[in-house]
Amino acid sequence: MAVIEDAAQLVKANSIEGNKMNDIDVVYTLWENLHKTDSMDVGQVGFHRQKEVRKIRVSKRCNDIVNRLKKTKEEKVVNFQEQRDLRDRREREDKKRIFKSYTTLMKEDTMKSNKDGGEDSDDFM
Repeated sequence: MAVIEDAAQLVKANSIEGNKMNDIDVVYTLWENLHKTDSMDVGQVGFHRQKEVRKIRVSKRCNDIVNRLKKTKEEKVVNFQEQRDLRDRREREDKKRIFKSYTTLMKEDTMKSNKDGGEDSDDFM
């Protein structure tokens, strides 16, 4: 429950309107219960099952919690192009590896043909 209280304090602190008000309700649910469609506005979500939606009341901002959490904040700059290139390179290497394994399996000297075998399995009558 402490994690939820900490998260609720962050929500209150990062909300322009909520930060100015006392006694706000923060709504939370599991991610599986979130429902989002293309027709919804940005930031708007719905819920699949209303029974699984929970609320926690935050009476006032607790600066001790907010400051403690802000000290642990880490911001990472992500180079999405580099990650995409790395993923593409791995996919190409995987395809080459698979192709190479098939080419080593398919050697003509180990292959047999049913054309010259003398028995024709289609001639059963």
